[in-house]
Amino acid sequence: MASRKIRSSSRDEGSHGQKRKWQRRLAILAMAGLSSLLWGPPAIRWGKDSLTAAFGSYRVHSLRVLGAKHLDTSEIAKLSGIAEGTPLFRVNLKSACEKIRSHSWVRSAIAVRRFPDTIELRITEHEPVALINARTVWAVTSDGVLLPMRQSKRGWDLPLLGARDLPSGSGGHLRDTLACALLAQSVALRHWTPRVWKNLSELFWRNGEMWGVLQEENIEIRLGKGVQEIGWKSLEKLLIQLKAANRLTDIESIDLRFHGRVIVRYNQYAQSNGT
Repeated sequence: MASRKIRSSSRDEGSHGQKRKWQRRLAILAMAGLSSLLWGPPAIRWGKDSLTAAFGSYRVHSLRVLGAKHLDTSEIAKLSGIAEGTPLFRVNLKSACEKIRSHSWVRSAIAVRRFPDTIELRITEHEPVALINARTVWAVTSDGVLLPMRQSKRGWDLPLLGARDLPSGSGGHLRDTLACALLAQSVALRHWTPRVWKNLSELFWRNGEMWGVLQEENIEIRLGKGVQEIGWKSLEKLLIQLKAANRLTDIESIDLRFHGRVIVRYNQYAQSNGT
């Protein structure tokens, strides 16, 4: 019985010690808040120092990166400039976000402290919708932001657009009129019929007209100055029918220039067999 009482007493003393420790920390925070109200900015600086002193034992041992689709998390962590072992309250979150946003692929960044030892970095990347071929290959977003090509964890299954002139350096915007028209057609197609968009290999200009190439059997599509939703949806239905009938190999090209109509040109082999 006596040993139980000793252990119980020891636990009570430890509990009281922890309670007094947190009471002191809360008192420091309260004093910092009161002084900031009474004496303004100098007191706020004193309050931060006291806060760091109170929680100085908490240091950064983990960086958690969220939202990375194409970029490596280690690359973002390194770019933040946050060193392991830095006191948690000494980390300049604003500066870390500015460094991360300097990456051409990062659209936005937020940094958050997570007790007891983690900084969470939440990023939003630019999302490319096509590739641009003009002397070199760039990725491009729906609003025309040019991004340098890089290895991606998700691969690059995107339409390739032809262009003549691009601004030098990443982060610039696509200005070439003809390339902008190709991009607008690709973005619209992605919205109207994602299945056909995923099947689209290329978009380019030929003799003043827009042309496309499907991945399946390299079928060429003649688009004129551009095709509206009804034309692409009609093409989607036709492709489903041709694939079900195993007839895609018979197609040489498809003409979508006429509103609501799909004109199919068969190759010589199909014509010679009367199909």
